Amino acid sequence: MQEQSYVVGNAIFCVYNAENEELIREHSERSGAPANEISEITTVIKHNTSFVS
Repeated sequence: MQEQSYVVGNAIFCVYNAENEELIREHSERSGAPANEISEITTVIKHNTSFVS
């Protein structure tokens, strides 16, 4: 499932929650949007934005 997409310059970065890389490639083929590189997110860093200094 596609979670979020980001546009940076002339590139689009999509964040997926998928069981495996093949599901992402299948979605890419069906949508006509190339998946040139797939990287697994191994760590998420959450920032506390409620802190005021």
